[in-house]
Amino acid sequence: MSTQQDGQPADDGVGEPEVVHHPSGLRIAVRPMPDSPVASVHLWFDAGAVDETPEVAGAAHFVEHMLFKGTSRRAVGEAAAAIEAAGGDLNAWTSWDETCFHATLEAGEVREALDVVFDMTSASVLDADELEREKQVVLEEIRGYEDDPDSVASDRIQALVFPEHPYGRPVIGFPSTVSSLTREAVERFWRSNYHPGRAVLAVAGPIHADEVVAMAEPLLARWAAGTSRSAIPQASVNGGVHLERMDREFGSVVVHFGWPGPPLGHPDRPALDVLTSALGAGAASRLAVKLDLEAGAASHVWADAMAWVGGGIVGAGFLCGETEEAVRLSVELFAETAREGVPASLVGRARDSLLADLLFATETAEGVAADLAWSVARTGNPRYDVEYAAQIAAVTPADVRRVARQWLDLDQMRLVVIDRGVKVRKLEALVAQARKPPVRRPPSGKPETFTVAGAKVAVLPDKGKIAAVEVVAVGGQLLDVPRFAGASDAWSRMVLRGAGPYDATSFAERSDGLALQIDAAAGRSTARVSASFPASDAEAALTLLGDVLLDPHFDEQDWDNVREELLDDQAALTDRPATLASDLLWRALWPDHPWRLAPLGTPATVQRINVRTLSRRHEAQITADNLVLAVAGGVDPDRVARILEPVLEGLPKAAALPARPPSSPPLDVAVGKRAGNEQAIVLCGVRGVRIGHPDRTSLTVATNLLDSQSGRLFLKLREERGLAYGVWARSDTGYDGGVFSAGLATDPARVDEAMGALVDELAALADKGPTAEELARTTRMLGGLAAMRQQRVSGRASDLAWSTRFDLPYGLPALKERLAAVTPASVKSALRKLGVGRPARVIVRPRK
Repeated sequence: MSTQQDGQPADDGVGEPEVVHHPSGLRIAVRPMPDSPVASVHLWFDAGAVDETPEVAGAAHFVEHMLFKGTSRRAVGEAAAAIEAAGGDLNAWTSWDETCFHATLEAGEVREALDVVFDMTSASVLDADELEREKQVVLEEIRGYEDDPDSVASDRIQALVFPEHPYGRPVIGFPSTVSSLTREAVERFWRSNYHPGRAVLAVAGPIHADEVVAMAEPLLARWAAGTSRSAIPQASVNGGVHLERMDREFGSVVVHFGWPGPPLGHPDRPALDVLTSALGAGAASRLAVKLDLEAGAASHVWADAMAWVGGGIVGAGFLCGETEEAVRLSVELFAETAREGVPASLVGRARDSLLADLLFATETAEGVAADLAWSVARTGNPRYDVEYAAQIAAVTPADVRRVARQWLDLDQMRLVVIDRGVKVRKLEALVAQARKPPVRRPPSGKPETFTVAGAKVAVLPDKGKIAAVEVVAVGGQLLDVPRFAGASDAWSRMVLRGAGPYDATSFAERSDGLALQIDAAAGRSTARVSASFPASDAEAALTLLGDVLLDPHFDEQDWDNVREELLDDQAALTDRPATLASDLLWRALWPDHPWRLAPLGTPATVQRINVRTLSRRHEAQITADNLVLAVAGGVDPDRVARILEPVLEGLPKAAALPARPPSSPPLDVAVGKRAGNEQAIVLCGVRGVRIGHPDRTSLTVATNLLDSQSGRLFLKLREERGLAYGVWARSDTGYDGGVFSAGLATDPARVDEAMGALVDELAALADKGPTAEELARTTRMLGGLAAMRQQRVSGRASDLAWSTRFDLPYGLPALKERLAAVTPASVKSALRKLGVGRPARVIVRPRK
């Protein structure tokens, strides 16, 4: 064996990587995190869809599924159960070049994680019956992708950029190839490609390489290395512009662009990442400003540069309501960027944003382990993340201009449009015109809680380099009325579009300049504003947040753009049947309450909303007595109080929430609707409990007992009966009450069977309660998941704001105390009181 170690431990709580080359061929990489309460284990294989022949397309993804289906030592579901019982989470993913199995769990459970992932990947039984059942699950997953217009467009761009290469096929495969997979073909693919000689084991947590090696030795003794991987062919580039309008029925209008890009390891990668960040990452990116803030022609703008061993893609896209205008403006911008690059100020902001993302990635054990696995597998250098950060920091505007000219060549552009209402010839003419040079235009620890100016402020300081703030106010949909349904969601979209001295564009630029990740949301019972930022910029970030609370602009022109975005999202609900089903269930269970109203409103109600409506909504809920402001991370509480005092002094006092008369919950309600193209959504539920109700923890345990990977719905409805790819259960709590529900996506021909199965499982749990083993595993899992959430400073700020606003205990010890008090009898009692045996039922069938 040989061990590679260099340098001194970093001062951010993450030590230097340790790499061991095991005789089996396995590369073992460990990044010590001495203070982490969590460890993460990633077993990465150099095996993916690129290793498939066309006849077995989807085999790598199918192997990933089957390796969860039992081994010689563990039955179906027991691998996930073992990790969840250790307070963790087990999952996997497959791409073209690799497959990765990963477990994140409490710090002292690394041995259990290694035993599980090695057992899964080396000793699967590949049971023939399970294989046939899993085909149905994967076929449901494929149908789910086919119901998502973004996935459809992305797959088509991939095929256009890589027409003669395995990268051009979807990782998940095709219905025909998945249906025809035999056990022999699956086993052959597995045994040929998944072995120590093609694997990297990456571990992050309070542990060192010698400990991991000692744990892995007995597991590797029975696992022989196979042959090395054949060289992945480099993708060839076919020249010419390719424009395609897909004739598919979706509620959304989706536009995707793609260009052939450089592979991994290419020297242009750092500058290309800065270029795509400047183009499409954040509200101040060039595409977002041009298409959304200025023209109001598109929303949900993005751009990125993806790379694999054999090639890459430079991509961009958006959701739009004015397709022709959005395509014209974006092609004009790409042409300008290819000629002139990006303004120096945007290059600097993009560089800083990417460096902040790298910093945030070091916050969790899972992020550190994932980066370590990638670095060792793809570069052989465990410190690649550090070197990459230095390369990003060194990118100049001249570098960005050079790579823009090289990789945004409009003669290589692929364009996919999903919009039945637009003519291909018109698009071709627009693209041709837009490629011409444009007319030059002028440039345009322990929490401390105290009261400041009547508002509650909670601060949880630490020595970290990141900080976060969360503002929680009672309101949201509670304040909606039928005439102006959707006002809460509209408020959340508008409140960050300019505040204080900043209009929408300069506000976005200021946020990006501070590496400030800021968001607003309106829920059933709350309105929230949250932000994360480098702790060194805390004063500037909190001052900008103060502008949002005191002086949001709600500009008429911005509202015109947002209104169109909101209407687009309403139309897109027909492509999101699960969301639609949830809205229908709330409507059925709360027929005389604001929760019955559609969260996005209707076209008629949104047309009635104006900027005065939004301003009044802000004044009603963002008041000193109604909100809590929580800050966590590398901040000083006294300094926070000084910064916030002038902000909170300027807020009005709270207005009382409107009184709502009590009502009895409806029983045995059935609702039906049509949406989506392939799958049906089956959902049932009853009224749930309010925030702070004594049964809340028992009901949370019940939902996780039902829908985790070792839960009843997952094992019985997905694994045993193959009814669905995805199952879920939720216990949503609100100011007046909530909704307890369970659901799944299934074959439309099986909706009656699925609904009966869901109701039976809820009734069985209410009748007999959980077993002691189920309860122990689930409570341990919930504690572990909370520990993972607490790794992130944003998670700590959010939990602190929520607990402070609603007078709930804060922190992991308090949560574990509540979980320890849950018994089988308390779960059974809580469910019986809700009446889960007689739920309201919602079925959303496909349109066709």
